[in-house]
Amino acid sequence: IICNWLIINKSKMCISILALVFLFVFSLGCMYIARNSILAWIPRTAGGMTFYLVGLLVSKYKKIFDIQNDISKRNVVICFTVGLALTIPLSMYNGRVDMYNLISGNIIIYFIAALVGTAMLCSLSMIINKNNMLEFFGRYSILILCTHEPIKRAVIYVAAKITGIESEEVRNLLGGGMLITIVVLLIEVVVIFIFRLIADKTKETKIAPLIGFVK
Repeated sequence: IICNWLIINKSKMCISILALVFLFVFSLGCMYIARNSILAWIPRTAGGMTFYLVGLLVSKYKKIFDIQNDISKRNVVICFTVGLALTIPLSMYNGRVDMYNLISGNIIIYFIAALVGTAMLCSLSMIINKNNMLEFFGRYSILILCTHEPIKRAVIYVAAKITGIESEEVRNLLGGGMLITIVVLLIEVVVIFIFRLIADKTKETKIAPLIGFVK
């Protein structure tokens, strides 16, 4: 909550970045302290909030990412290409990362891959600039953040039962991860419309503030 307040209310970017870094380091530290204990929800929550605050920070300073001319656009393309070239081998070398089970692999590689991957996605967003489908999912990113994990686990479980192979092997199949992502996003569309329906039906009730982020 404090980090969220700092990013929203403090004008200096350095304070916002420090708040974000603090939360990220805190979540990593808690992974080792609280792993396999009743307090495991703390690093899970802090890790999820880190992703949320990255988006909040980018939206606050989005003017910095505006492409003004061909030269800056070329730099953005270079940034994306370099980021992609680094993120893939770093992620493959570090292995599976699982925030639910608090698996991060090598902390240093995980930290570098996370930063490079974030910069790469920001660059990709700047290159695309306008896309109705991505804007739709982006509008409900908090809802997707909260619901995608159980949906993903259910999809993997069903896929494993249908194919007759282990769940972990389903994840590692060539193109398996991409197919699972597509199926999860399709299910998320249904979830989003269900929450929108609930939001419309409860506008004048006491529970309206609880789902006020669904519009």
